[in-house]
Amino acid sequence: MSKKSSRGFTLIELIVVVAIIGIISAVGTVAYQGYTKGARESSVSSLIQQISLGQLEYYSNTGGYFISDGASTTACTADEDTSAAIEDMIFGNANGATNDDPNQLPDDIEFQFCAYGDEGINYTIEAQKTSGTPPRCVISMSKNGSIQKENC
Repeated sequence: MSKKSSRGFTLIELIVVVAIIGIISAVGTVAYQGYTKGARESSVSSLIQQISLGQLEYYSNTGGYFISDGASTTACTADEDTSAAIEDMIFGNANGATNDDPNQLPDDIEFQFCAYGDEGINYTIEAQKTSGTPPRCVISMSKNGSIQKENC
């Protein structure tokens, strides 16, 4: 009877292990991306609700709702300027100084915000995704408090 000695793993065994690790990591990456997308959208929905509460305070102080510059009564285009204006006017930095910016709308969520509507009667707040291919995700909330998602 001959004795067979083992000096390590065979090439086939190593390839199988690497393949299994690759499959597990691919599944984990897809699951993580879905989780972060959902968390980002939930965060944006929460921010929109905060802006809506700020609109009520803005209305009680001024007699009208805040509408982004250049917005019509039916649409707006969200960008850095409209997001900064919402931060300034809704969250208490209406003096125009940027050094005391409350920074309520984080820059790393990949969404920009704007508000449109009839200043004295109604408003709609929109968060538009800034990255990705069109059609991009748009999350909006009207004065009556219903959150709508498009292409998300």
